[in-house]
Amino acid sequence: VYMGEQSRDFWAEEGITGFTKTTGGEGLKPLYRLGGPNGVEDHLYTTSDEERAQLIANGWKDQGNVGYVRSQPASGAAPLYRLRPPGASTSHYYTASEELRASARDVLGWIEEGVIGYIDVAPAKDNAALYQLYANGTNRHFHGLTRSEVD
Repeated sequence: VYMGEQSRDFWAEEGITGFTKTTGGEGLKPLYRLGGPNGVEDHLYTTSDEERAQLIANGWKDQGNVGYVRSQPASGAAPLYRLRPPGASTSHYYTASEELRASARDVLGWIEEGVIGYIDVAPAKDNAALYQLYANGTNRHFHGLTRSEVD
């Protein structure tokens, strides 16, 4: 069980955040996933080689990349926002939805950390869905290429 010893019902599916490219190329950058130093509790996604290296040096576990995102705005792509809750939490929330971004920021008080890349908004032969799941009763979210990553 990748995300701990919770039951299947612990993680509720929230839908698809967007679609990552399956191979790199011009104008694309890897979307890295790192697991927190405390085990499976936290995950962080970044496109920054420097941030990735710093996190690994601080005990985060490199879990590779979950695909590729655009480095610049493009037709058919939306900004992928990263937000975190106030305080010392290492939890993060990722969305390509302006409405969900505004709700997390304005209603829940989450702090924006910026755009980490531009993610496709529709399926295509060269991309894969990035699924979003929510841990019931917590502020934890998980993004992955398949549901099986949390089962």
